Amino acid sequence: MADMTLANAIRNLYATDKEFSKDPRLNQEATYDVQYPTGFMDLDYHLGQRIDLYDDEGRITGGYDSIGIVDGSINMFIGRTGCGKSTIAKQVAGNIIRPFKTASIFEDSIEGGITGKRNDILLNMTPQETRNRLKMRNTHITSESFFKQIKVIHDWKVAHMEDYLYDTGLVDPCTGQHIMKLEPTVYILDSLAVIAPEDMAEASEVGGQMGQTAAAKTLARIFRALVNICKSANIILLVINHITDDVSINPMQKKKAANIYLDQGETTPGGKTPFYLSNNVFRIEDSRKTKEMEALGVTGVFADICILKSRTSIAKRDPVCTLIFEQQLGFNAMLSLLISLKNYDMIGGAGAFLYLKGFEDIKFSQKKFLGLLKENPNFYNAFIATCATVFANSLHAREEIERIDTTNMNDDIRQKIAELEEFNRAAEAELAEAEA
Repeated sequence: MADMTLANAIRNLYATDKEFSKDPRLNQEATYDVQYPTGFMDLDYHLGQRIDLYDDEGRITGGYDSIGIVDGSINMFIGRTGCGKSTIAKQVAGNIIRPFKTASIFEDSIEGGITGKRNDILLNMTPQETRNRLKMRNTHITSESFFKQIKVIHDWKVAHMEDYLYDTGLVDPCTGQHIMKLEPTVYILDSLAVIAPEDMAEASEVGGQMGQTAAAKTLARIFRALVNICKSANIILLVINHITDDVSINPMQKKKAANIYLDQGETTPGGKTPFYLSNNVFRIEDSRKTKEMEALGVTGVFADICILKSRTSIAKRDPVCTLIFEQQLGFNAMLSLLISLKNYDMIGGAGAFLYLKGFEDIKFSQKKFLGLLKENPNFYNAFIATCATVFANSLHAREEIERIDTTNMNDDIRQKIAELEEFNRAAEAELAEAEA
């Protein structure tokens, strides 16, 4: 016992003591995180991390790239109206659950933005598959009913764990054991901007600032409770939130951004807590470049994706990738990959004589690119393999950057860290006030 660390001593106690061994609140340890691809490869690798595996001597013996969204996490998509927030959340949800037999999507669609046939298109499912895989509500949605349904899902999955547990095929680098998880469930809240507590939803008059503050306090309590609930049952929460103008009484006075994740003059509903508890905060900014879009042969817009916050990656305000957004069909993953490879300088040529570097004998134009992928399986495989290699190399290069010595940081970086610390303190105060 003298040579045993305290952690192992407590593990041994929990394993051998009759009372402790039956108490999962104490003896159940955290399992290693698993990430689920969103279906947009460039974004997935930006969210990714390299997991190294070691032998008993501490030498690296191998590893794997863990990419996408972390199991049981809260994730937020923010942006202005019409930029594709609801669309990408629905597509991401479909891509996460598709490989699993029992995995399903639950959606609270308060705004009612996506219904009927468009659900089938975005999920890439038949109407019957959509019916089997998607449970959507668009009425009687309140903060309390939102929480209650997630709690029901959690309780059912935990009580019937044997029906949903699966071997991820991945290895925990700490224990060397295969990682077991419950199959993922995706829950979409669309949107945080309009969900309200029951007393406000049923009121004959809508309150002003005091009502908004009360709603934010209710959300703070709910989101705090959701952190453990979602993690233990592998419920991935995708939250939609709107960016609106922060109206100032004095237009000549520059007003500080309402939130560290926003620009000056912007605000979002729902308070700070949902941001504070999110694993990822994605910002979507659409731009209409008509000539460039015509060259691709589609009708739509370019959407820049920024990772404003991430617990698995480096967050920054600059876009990490650009996606092609066709409003009826959703985000086009393949055309988006073509744009990404061009940005990585892996596409050569011009006009009708573009080529994938390394496969110079196959020429194509941007308009004929999607047709070529369908007609030529060898080119399709080469294209996907090139994307995976380029993005993986970029991920590995990012992880090799040495830890920054804070003593040599410039004033701008220090200021950003100070703002983040201030934001976290404010969010913690909001949580404490909501619980009081």
